[in-house]
Amino acid sequence: MPVRRTATTTATVGAAAVAVLVGCTTSPDPEQTRPLAWTVPKSPLVCDFVPKASVVRVLGTDAFTADGHVVEDNGPRPLSSAGCAISREGDVLPSIIVTTGWLLGFSRQGFERGLTDSDKLQLPRARGLGFGYTEQQESKDGEATVGRATVARGDYLISVQLVPAERRDPARDALRLAHQALTVLDLPDRWTLDGDPPTRPATSG
Repeated sequence: MPVRRTATTTATVGAAAVAVLVGCTTSPDPEQTRPLAWTVPKSPLVCDFVPKASVVRVLGTDAFTADGHVVEDNGPRPLSSAGCAISREGDVLPSIIVTTGWLLGFSRQGFERGLTDSDKLQLPRARGLGFGYTEQQESKDGEATVGRATVARGDYLISVQLVPAERRDPARDALRLAHQALTVLDLPDRWTLDGDPPTRPATSG
């Protein structure tokens, strides 16, 4: 039977879009603009699988709320699902959303297209399969550059979307945070789904 671990630090935050951050003019601390590491920092975890230190760096503040879960499974696949929505204190919409999925159907098709897209920031070959990119998101409060990333290991996909603090690189933050979350979850590299596992084209990455 699946075992659900729920990590909640506030009332449920549910939204398909991330919050737009506009109007920030303060000069950031140089430490806050430093890229996230590929490795997982020594830090408490938000939602049981997202490093808090990385969340603080991405958001530029430690004033945030989070709601999420990890559902473990005793079957051949150790994880049933995991998700985390993180909001700056006072915001209705989350600024970081992390979700897991499977390399199936449209999700797999979109992932494989991303691996061949030279406009996307590809995960270094030595670290596996994945990519990050940016897109513009509009709302009544303005427009922001949203970072998105998807990484894969074995049967699993982990996707991140976020709006970081001013002057940070959204695509790079999303890709590295996704890689950190994948590392924390310690998902197996074995392939059990139908067909062959996806691979990176020899000319990319």
